[in-house]
Amino acid sequence: MVNFRFMPINYNYSSRKGKKIEYLVIHDTGNSGVGANALNHFKFFGGGNRNASAHYFVDDHEIVQIIGDSFSAWHCGDNQGYGRALNGVRNCTSIGIELCINSDGNYGKAYENLVELVKNLIAKFNVPIKNVCRHYDVSRKRCPGTFFTKNLWEKFLKDVQEPIKIKLDLSKSSPGVPAQEKALKERIDKVMENILKADKVKINLNGKNIELRGKNIQGTNYVAIRDLAEALNLQVGWNQDKKIVELRG
Repeated sequence: MVNFRFMPINYNYSSRKGKKIEYLVIHDTGNSGVGANALNHFKFFGGGNRNASAHYFVDDHEIVQIIGDSFSAWHCGDNQGYGRALNGVRNCTSIGIELCINSDGNYGKAYENLVELVKNLIAKFNVPIKNVCRHYDVSRKRCPGTFFTKNLWEKFLKDVQEPIKIKLDLSKSSPGVPAQEKALKERIDKVMENILKADKVKINLNGKNIELRGKNIQGTNYVAIRDLAEALNLQVGWNQDKKIVELRG
Protein backbone atom coordinates (compact mmCIF):
# COMPACT_ATOMS: atom_id res chain seq x y z
CA MET A 1 0.00 0.00 0.00
CA VAL A 2 1.35 3.43 -0.92
CA ASN A 3 2.32 5.83 1.86
CA PHE A 4 1.84 9.60 1.73
CA ARG A 5 4.41 11.84 3.39
CA PHE A 6 4.21 15.61 3.82
CA MET A 7 7.78 16.91 4.05
CA PRO A 8 7.78 20.67 3.35
CA ILE A 9 11.01 22.29 2.19
CA ASN A 10 12.27 25.82 2.85
CA TYR A 11 13.17 26.75 -0.72
CA ASN A 12 11.83 26.87 -4.26
CA TYR A 13 8.26 28.08 -3.80
CA SER A 14 6.28 31.31 -3.72
CA SER A 15 2.82 32.73 -3.07
CA ARG A 16 -0.16 31.77 -5.23
CA LYS A 17 -1.09 35.46 -5.22
CA GLY A 18 -4.66 34.60 -4.32
CA LYS A 19 -5.15 32.41 -7.40
CA LYS A 20 -7.34 29.31 -7.33
CA ILE A 21 -5.98 25.85 -8.12
CA GLU A 22 -7.45 25.00 -11.53
CA TYR A 23 -4.94 22.66 -13.18
CA LEU A 24 -2.93 19.54 -12.45
CA VAL A 25 0.32 19.41 -14.43
CA ILE A 26 1.98 16.01 -14.88
CA HIS A 27 5.75 15.66 -15.23
CA ASP A 28 8.31 12.95 -14.92
CA THR A 29 11.65 13.63 -13.32
CA GLY A 30 13.68 12.75 -16.39
CA ASN A 31 16.11 11.06 -13.99
CA SER A 32 16.44 7.30 -14.44
CA GLY A 33 19.44 7.04 -12.14
CA VAL A 34 19.56 4.40 -9.42
CA GLY A 35 18.03 5.80 -6.24
CA ALA A 36 16.34 8.77 -7.92
CA ASN A 37 13.15 8.15 -5.96
CA ALA A 38 10.72 10.52 -4.26
CA LEU A 39 12.73 10.84 -1.05
CA ASN A 40 15.95 11.72 -2.85
CA HIS A 41 14.16 14.38 -4.87
CA PHE A 42 12.93 15.83 -1.58
CA LYS A 43 16.55 15.95 -0.41
CA PHE A 44 17.69 17.62 -3.62
CA PHE A 45 15.04 20.34 -3.75
CA GLY A 46 15.22 20.88 -0.01
CA GLY A 47 18.99 21.33 -0.14
CA GLY A 48 19.09 24.84 -1.56
CA ASN A 49 17.77 27.19 -4.22
CA ARG A 50 17.23 25.11 -7.38
CA ASN A 51 14.97 27.60 -9.22
CA ALA A 52 12.60 24.71 -9.86
CA SER A 53 10.32 22.40 -7.87
CA ALA A 54 7.03 20.52 -7.83
CA HIS A 55 4.43 19.84 -5.16
CA TYR A 56 4.44 16.03 -5.28
CA PHE A 57 6.96 13.33 -6.15
CA VAL A 58 5.64 9.82 -6.74
CA ASP A 59 7.59 6.58 -6.83
CA ASP A 60 6.72 2.90 -6.55
CA HIS A 61 6.08 2.88 -2.80
CA GLU A 62 5.37 6.42 -1.61
CA ILE A 63 4.10 9.87 -2.45
CA VAL A 64 6.13 12.74 -1.01
CA GLN A 65 4.73 16.27 -0.95
CA ILE A 66 7.47 18.86 -0.55
CA ILE A 67 5.45 22.05 -1.09
CA GLY A 68 2.02 22.71 0.35
CA ASP A 69 -0.90 23.07 -2.04
CA SER A 70 -1.48 26.64 -0.86
CA PHE A 71 1.88 27.71 -2.35
CA SER A 72 3.15 27.86 -5.93
CA ALA A 73 5.81 25.37 -6.93
CA TRP A 74 8.07 26.30 -9.85
CA HIS A 75 7.31 23.53 -12.29
CA CYS A 76 5.85 24.80 -15.55
CA GLY A 77 8.09 27.69 -16.53
CA ASP A 78 6.08 30.86 -15.97
CA ASN A 79 7.56 33.54 -18.18
CA GLN A 80 10.99 31.95 -18.10
CA GLY A 81 12.67 29.57 -20.48
CA TYR A 82 9.89 27.49 -22.00
CA GLY A 83 7.08 29.39 -20.26
CA ARG A 84 4.30 30.32 -22.64
CA ALA A 85 1.56 29.73 -20.05
CA LEU A 86 -0.61 28.04 -22.68
CA ASN A 87 -4.32 27.81 -21.90
CA GLY A 88 -3.90 29.93 -18.78
CA VAL A 89 -1.82 27.32 -16.94
CA ARG A 90 0.65 28.95 -14.59
CA ASN A 91 2.51 27.97 -11.47
CA CYS A 92 0.08 30.01 -9.39
CA THR A 93 -2.98 28.24 -10.84
CA SER A 94 -1.69 24.68 -10.85
CA ILE A 95 -0.25 21.79 -8.89
CA GLY A 96 2.89 20.13 -10.21
CA ILE A 97 3.26 16.36 -9.90
CA GLU A 98 6.47 14.50 -10.75
CA LEU A 99 6.59 10.78 -11.56
CA CYS A 100 9.90 9.21 -10.53
CA ILE A 101 11.45 6.99 -13.20
CA ASN A 102 14.50 5.64 -11.33
CA SER A 103 15.78 2.47 -12.97
CA ASP A 104 15.77 0.52 -9.70
CA GLY A 105 12.07 1.26 -9.12
CA ASN A 106 8.93 -0.43 -10.39
CA TYR A 107 7.63 1.93 -13.05
CA GLY A 108 4.25 0.18 -13.30
CA LYS A 109 3.63 0.56 -9.58
CA ALA A 110 4.79 4.18 -9.60
CA TYR A 111 2.36 4.83 -12.45
CA GLU A 112 -0.48 3.29 -10.43
CA ASN A 113 0.39 5.49 -7.45
CA LEU A 114 0.43 8.54 -9.71
CA VAL A 115 -3.03 7.66 -11.02
CA GLU A 116 -4.44 7.35 -7.50
CA LEU A 117 -2.87 10.63 -6.38
CA VAL A 118 -4.34 12.47 -9.35
CA LYS A 119 -7.78 10.94 -8.70
CA ASN A 120 -7.62 12.21 -5.12
CA LEU A 121 -6.49 15.68 -6.21
CA ILE A 122 -9.23 15.87 -8.84
CA ALA A 123 -11.75 15.14 -6.11
CA LYS A 124 -10.16 17.52 -3.60
CA PHE A 125 -9.98 20.54 -5.90
CA ASN A 126 -12.83 19.68 -8.28
CA VAL A 127 -10.52 19.82 -11.29
CA PRO A 128 -12.19 18.91 -14.61
CA ILE A 129 -10.43 16.28 -16.68
CA LYS A 130 -9.73 18.84 -19.42
CA ASN A 131 -7.54 20.68 -16.90
CA VAL A 132 -5.30 17.68 -16.27
CA CYS A 133 -2.37 18.34 -18.57
CA ARG A 134 1.23 17.55 -19.33
CA HIS A 135 4.14 19.92 -18.88
CA TYR A 136 4.33 19.65 -22.65
CA ASP A 137 0.85 21.14 -23.02
CA VAL A 138 1.95 24.18 -21.04
CA SER A 139 5.42 24.88 -22.40
CA ARG A 140 6.07 22.47 -25.30
CA LYS A 141 8.84 20.86 -23.29
CA ARG A 142 8.88 17.10 -23.97
CA CYS A 143 7.69 16.17 -20.50
CA PRO A 144 6.67 13.74 -19.14
CA GLY A 145 9.04 12.02 -21.53
CA THR A 146 7.85 8.51 -20.66
CA PHE A 147 4.29 9.41 -21.69
CA PHE A 148 5.17 9.98 -25.33
CA THR A 149 5.14 6.27 -26.18
CA LYS A 150 2.34 3.76 -26.74
CA ASN A 151 -0.40 6.36 -26.26
CA LEU A 152 0.30 6.36 -22.53
CA TRP A 153 -1.08 9.86 -22.04
CA GLU A 154 -4.44 8.88 -23.50
CA LYS A 155 -4.47 5.81 -21.24
CA PHE A 156 -3.57 7.95 -18.23
CA LEU A 157 -6.48 10.32 -18.84
CA LYS A 158 -8.85 7.35 -18.96
CA ASP A 159 -7.34 5.78 -15.85
CA VAL A 160 -7.72 8.91 -13.69
CA GLN A 161 -11.44 8.99 -14.47
CA GLU A 162 -11.98 5.56 -12.93
CA PRO A 163 -13.26 5.30 -9.32
CA ILE A 164 -10.71 5.95 -6.58
CA LYS A 165 -9.08 2.72 -5.38
CA ILE A 166 -6.79 4.21 -2.74
CA LYS A 167 -8.08 6.98 -0.50
CA LEU A 168 -5.34 9.40 0.53
CA ASP A 169 -5.51 11.73 3.51
CA LEU A 170 -3.51 14.61 2.05
CA SER A 171 -3.78 16.65 5.25
CA LYS A 172 -1.06 14.66 7.03
CA SER A 173 1.53 11.94 6.56
CA SER A 174 -0.39 8.67 6.54
CA PRO A 175 -0.77 5.38 4.66
CA GLY A 176 -3.22 5.16 1.80
CA VAL A 177 -6.38 3.21 2.58
CA PRO A 178 -8.36 1.06 0.12
CA ALA A 179 -11.40 3.14 -0.84
CA GLN A 180 -13.88 0.40 0.12
CA GLU A 181 -12.28 0.05 3.56
CA LYS A 182 -12.32 3.83 3.96
CA ALA A 183 -16.01 4.00 3.04
CA LEU A 184 -16.82 1.22 5.52
CA LYS A 185 -14.88 2.97 8.28
CA GLU A 186 -16.74 6.22 7.56
CA ARG A 187 -20.08 4.41 7.83
CA ILE A 188 -19.02 2.80 11.11
CA ASP A 189 -17.79 6.15 12.42
CA LYS A 190 -21.16 7.69 11.54
CA VAL A 191 -23.00 4.96 13.44
CA MET A 192 -20.69 5.45 16.41
CA GLU A 193 -21.20 9.19 16.26
CA ASN A 194 -24.94 8.68 16.49
CA ILE A 195 -24.49 6.26 19.37
CA LEU A 196 -22.23 8.63 21.26
CA LYS A 197 -24.80 11.38 20.86
CA ALA A 198 -27.55 9.04 21.99
CA ASP A 199 -29.42 8.56 25.22
CA LYS A 200 -28.04 6.79 28.24
CA VAL A 201 -28.66 3.08 28.69
CA LYS A 202 -29.09 1.89 32.26
CA ILE A 203 -27.57 -1.44 33.29
CA ASN A 204 -27.18 -3.27 36.59
CA LEU A 205 -23.66 -4.53 37.11
CA ASN A 206 -23.15 -6.76 40.14
CA GLY A 207 -26.01 -5.04 41.93
CA LYS A 208 -24.88 -1.53 41.03
CA ASN A 209 -26.92 0.62 38.63
CA ILE A 210 -24.81 2.53 36.11
CA GLU A 211 -25.47 4.48 32.92
CA LEU A 212 -23.60 4.00 29.67
CA ARG A 213 -23.70 5.91 26.42
CA GLY A 214 -26.01 4.02 24.13
CA LYS A 215 -29.36 3.67 22.45
CA ASN A 216 -32.25 1.26 22.32
CA ILE A 217 -33.03 0.48 18.69
CA GLN A 218 -36.05 -1.71 18.02
CA GLY A 219 -35.73 -3.46 21.36
CA THR A 220 -31.97 -3.98 21.23
CA ASN A 221 -29.62 -2.01 23.46
CA TYR A 222 -26.42 -0.71 21.84
CA VAL A 223 -23.72 0.74 24.07
CA ALA A 224 -20.24 2.20 23.58
CA ILE A 225 -17.80 -0.68 23.96
CA ARG A 226 -15.28 1.49 25.80
CA ASP A 227 -17.86 2.48 28.42
CA LEU A 228 -18.90 -1.12 28.99
CA ALA A 229 -15.31 -2.38 29.12
CA GLU A 230 -14.28 0.27 31.62
CA ALA A 231 -17.30 -0.61 33.78
CA LEU A 232 -15.94 -4.17 33.77
CA ASN A 233 -12.45 -2.89 34.68
CA LEU A 234 -11.05 -3.87 31.30
CA GLN A 235 -8.49 -1.92 29.29
CA VAL A 236 -9.51 -1.07 25.74
CA GLY A 237 -6.95 -0.93 22.94
CA TRP A 238 -6.75 -0.99 19.16
CA ASN A 239 -4.45 -3.40 17.32
CA GLN A 240 -3.56 -1.56 14.12
CA ASP A 241 -1.92 -4.59 12.49
CA LYS A 242 -4.87 -6.92 13.10
CA LYS A 243 -7.50 -4.15 12.80
CA ILE A 244 -9.25 -5.33 15.95
CA VAL A 245 -10.36 -3.91 19.29
CA GLU A 246 -8.52 -5.61 22.15
CA LEU A 247 -9.86 -5.94 25.70
CA ARG A 248 -7.48 -6.76 28.53
CA GLY A 249 -8.33 -7.59 32.13
